[in-house]
Amino acid sequence: MLVLSKSSTCDVCMEGYMAGGNSPHSISCGHVFCQKCLDHLLRHICPLCRTRFSPQDVRRLHIDMQSPAITTASIEEVPENPESSPPPDDEARTLQNDIARVVKEGAKLPELRRVIEKCRTYYKSQSADQQNPVKVSALLLWNLAESQRHLAEMRKDKAAEVEKTRVVEIALEEMRLEKVAEAERACEAKIVLEEVRSRLTAEIVNLQMKYEELQRIRQDEKDTALAVEKSLREHYDELNAHWRSKFEATMRENKVLREELMRARIAFNPLPDFQRPVEVRYLHATEQKHPEKLIEDDPLNIKARARAKAKAKAIEDEEFHLSPLAQVIGTWPSAIQSFRALVDEDETDDLKKTCSRKESELKSNADEDQTMGDATSQLVPIPRSSLSRQVTDSSVSSSISTANPDNWSGLSRSPLVMDLLHVVTPLSVQSLWHAVVLIHHLADCHGNSPRRICPAALPPPHAATPRIACMDLG
Repeated sequence: MLVLSKSSTCDVCMEGYMAGGNSPHSISCGHVFCQKCLDHLLRHICPLCRTRFSPQDVRRLHIDMQSPAITTASIEEVPENPESSPPPDDEARTLQNDIARVVKEGAKLPELRRVIEKCRTYYKSQSADQQNPVKVSALLLWNLAESQRHLAEMRKDKAAEVEKTRVVEIALEEMRLEKVAEAERACEAKIVLEEVRSRLTAEIVNLQMKYEELQRIRQDEKDTALAVEKSLREHYDELNAHWRSKFEATMRENKVLREELMRARIAFNPLPDFQRPVEVRYLHATEQKHPEKLIEDDPLNIKARARAKAKAKAIEDEEFHLSPLAQVIGTWPSAIQSFRALVDEDETDDLKKTCSRKESELKSNADEDQTMGDATSQLVPIPRSSLSRQVTDSSVSSSISTANPDNWSGLSRSPLVMDLLHVVTPLSVQSLWHAVVLIHHLADCHGNSPRRICPAALPPPHAATPRIACMDLG
């Protein structure tokens, strides 16, 4: 608590302190000023010692109200009598000098506490009624020590805050550096991506150009292929039309030739073909089972000897018959177009000429006659002699007469020959050969001499033959 004297005034405005708005305030350096003067300072610097202070460090000092109020009037009323003032004390003066030195020069907190303890010891030893300026100075010094302590604490707090701030700043700096590094990496990645994008764009453009080039080449090749195909089709159509016209012309010519051939065949066989019923009759053997020995001088026996001997062994039954024919027999295709009979005159001369001429033809036609030897091997019945022997029947006689009339001039018209020719007509050429051989043997058995037929005009008997045997008609 501050005890004011009559000379206590503000060092700035030189006005006395009062308990109202002009109360004294202490700053960090220890000097005391009124509130008005501290509020009007432009800079927070002590007007006496020029020490900086903070507005938060300003402390209000309490005035001792029990003491009589010191005013200007009271100061004027007090007489100036030097004898009335107490004599100065050396110890008090020493303590005040220490206080002034500490306040002026500054001291550490332990020294301040030491000086305050000395002052407290001194003013306690004095009487309480006596005004002791040492006590006031000690109180001021104590306030100064408290202010310094508070300031030290504040400084520590501030230092801690500064440390925290520094740590935060370091963390923020690290974060900033990380952000910068991330930004740099992102920038580098962006640059790499831009490079990759530019390269890919260039490749896409290149591939697009290649694709367009390939499309153009493909279209050109397609157009060329279509043109070639069209040309080939036109050429094919032309060739097809050309050869089709030739084929049609050939077919027409073939048709005309076939018609001419048919007309020629009809012209050589003016008699109409008709069908006649055939009756079956059987021949019974009475004398020999085997035919007589063939004469070697007869040209017909030269080629029939071996065949007759082989067939004679196969005949064992006393009765035999040829296979029955159908009741109605139509015209069968004949393979003996060159077969014809000799005329009655000059029979021997014609036989020799014909034999020499046909020998060469038989060799070339042997293979063809071999394929035609697949006629039926069934037994053929011989029709009765009482049946009418019509030359106009579709038989061998009509076929022979129409096929080659120049080579046929005198086929024997005997009834036996005609019967056998009518029977053998549907058979093959090999069967016809053996039928002619049968005619000769039958005629020999009855004592008749049949007409001689040129062996060269007959087909070779080397195919399978039907079961025909020569026997007597007794």
